[in-house]
Amino acid sequence: MSNGSRHVPVIDEGPFEEVTDIHLSFVCVVRRPLRTAGIHALTEIAVGSIQWNLDDGEVLFLHVDREYRRQGVATRLLAVATEVANDEGWVAPNHAEERTEEGDAFAQSIGAQPAKRIVPWTSPGLPNAAEK
Repeated sequence: MSNGSRHVPVIDEGPFEEVTDIHLSFVCVVRRPLRTAGIHALTEIAVGSIQWNLDDGEVLFLHVDREYRRQGVATRLLAVATEVANDEGWVAPNHAEERTEEGDAFAQSIGAQPAKRIVPWTSPGLPNAAEK
């Protein structure tokens, strides 16, 4: 397959930075037909992601692997997403009015108002996490 017909884009990760003793780099993936952007935090593997709507900034998804939680990764993901949005002229991510319990606890820990509604975590094609 020639480069002109490649179906998988090659993305160079950004430089590594230290976040509470974790060396992370970040990449941004834009899904233009869906009008969403995502920032992914990487060590040797992806350890966290945030995805938000480019039209209104609503955070659609924020997840950090359990072993990397409570170490500043989610806070840094949100900050990087905000920096990228500002640099690109996009609406910066903002907390959704509906959140999971964990998402609401995180949002409130960085100064957001409580969620208007707590919802269970779900993802298309995956069972409800509360059912596990």
